[in-house]
Amino acid sequence: ITILRRHPSARYHVLHVSTRDSLNEIRRAKDEGLKVSAEATPHHLLFSNEDIPEDERSTYFKMNPPLFSPDDREALREALRDGTIDCVSTDHAPHEKDLKGKGWLLSPFGTRGMETALPAIMTLVSQGVITLQRAVEVFSAEPRRVLAREEFAKPSGLLFVDPLKKFTVTTEDLPGISENSCFLGAELTGRLELRAEPGALYSRA
Repeated sequence: ITILRRHPSARYHVLHVSTRDSLNEIRRAKDEGLKVSAEATPHHLLFSNEDIPEDERSTYFKMNPPLFSPDDREALREALRDGTIDCVSTDHAPHEKDLKGKGWLLSPFGTRGMETALPAIMTLVSQGVITLQRAVEVFSAEPRRVLAREEFAKPSGLLFVDPLKKFTVTTEDLPGISENSCFLGAELTGRLELRAEPGALYSRA
């Protein structure tokens, strides 16, 4: 942001914001009219460092940046509401089970995020953290605006979600050979039932 002040015609997108201090700097830069945008991940919006389990699944919560305090999580939610955070990104980082089983010091950073991203955001809607309209903005409209590319000017498909459907995330919700999701065992609200793209129709599975 300091560099951006010297070159105000440039753009700066802040990846995976995770602390209140970072948000304060981003909010200040936006108030100055600088071309800065920011994103947060579903796991930083739903979890804090107090949610890391002490069992073998703890490495599923090892990510970069790490989970910080409940106060930082609340700050992220506030920023998602007021527009300081422009959009949500998955930070999808699948790893083989044996790699994530090497213990906290040796296991790689990263958690899966693709399949649970929209349900996580819908869970925030169900909790009254954000509105449904804001969920559409941060998951679809705002990412396309930030990318600012002609091919992303309009939505390219549809997602059909049951906004009241509660479910517990299991490995069946995580297709592929990796299962390193910090959302395993979490109860989410908002099941993705169907996705449609031009010329094709796909079920959730």
